[in-house]
Amino acid sequence: MTRSLHIRQNPTRGAGGSYRAPAPSLLAGFPPFASLPREAQEDLEAALVPVRYGPGSVIIREGEPGDSFFLIRSGRVEVTGKGREGEDLVFARLEAGEGFGEVALLTHAPRTATVRSVGEVELARLDRETFERVLAGHAEVGLLFQERVQTIGLATFLKKATPFAKLPDRALRAVMARMRREEHPAG
Repeated sequence: MTRSLHIRQNPTRGAGGSYRAPAPSLLAGFPPFASLPREAQEDLEAALVPVRYGPGSVIIREGEPGDSFFLIRSGRVEVTGKGREGEDLVFARLEAGEGFGEVALLTHAPRTATVRSVGEVELARLDRETFERVLAGHAEVGLLFQERVQTIGLATFLKKATPFAKLPDRALRAVMARMRREEHPAG
C-alpha cells in the first residue's frame, strides 16, 4: 500500500478552522498582467483598491477624463456608447476576471464608452500613475495592452458604423478573428 503526503505551503484558515489554499491572484488570470513576474504581480495586487457598485451604477462615463483601470472581481458590467445616429449600443458585456478603462489611460483621450454595473459588482481599481509605472517597467505588458486597445477600437468601429453592428458578440469576435490589417500607400 502506497501513502502520499500533501503539504500545503502558506495555508490560510477557513470557516470552522479548516484550511484552504490562498485565493488565486486576480492579476494572474488577466492576460496582460499574467505575463508579469510573480513578485511584480504581488506588488501590483497590493496597489489595487477594492470598490463596489450597486445595480445600474455608472462606473465610468463616455467623454469624461480617465484616471483608472478596473478589474472585475465579481459581478458583471455592460459597456455602452452612442451609435452614428445617436442610438444606444452595447459594445460588450464583461464579467469576473475581465478589465476595462485602459483605452483612456493609454491614449490620454476621454473615456470612449460608458460602463454600468449589471447587478452588484465588486471591482479592483488601479490608478493611472501605478498603471503607467507598470507599463514603463514591463514593455511586454504595454504591448499586450496596445493590442487590446486596437481590438477594442476595431470592435467599437464595427458596432458603430457597419452592417456588423447587429451581430451578437460571439459572431462579431469570429468576424474579427478572420480580419487582417493591411496598410497601403496613399494614392
